[in-house]
Amino acid sequence: MSGASMFLYVDSFLRYQKSLSTFLAAAYCGSFGLCVSLLATHFVYRYFAVCRSKTKANLYYQRFKCIY
Repeated sequence: MSGASMFLYVDSFLRYQKSLSTFLAAAYCGSFGLCVSLLATHFVYRYFAVCRSKTKANLYYQRFKCIY
């Protein structure tokens, strides 16, 4: 194996109920990925808000121009 990876295994009373434990493990991984992507989006937004305020204003103008 090469690169980054994450292993997750269920080792509780749920290990005997495969369908439920698989669903809960997938939901846990999905919520973790969602949190990471929301944090990344937040940092990009803050960068544009602080360092590139003129660029942000132009992006909003272009978006409203496309709507109308």
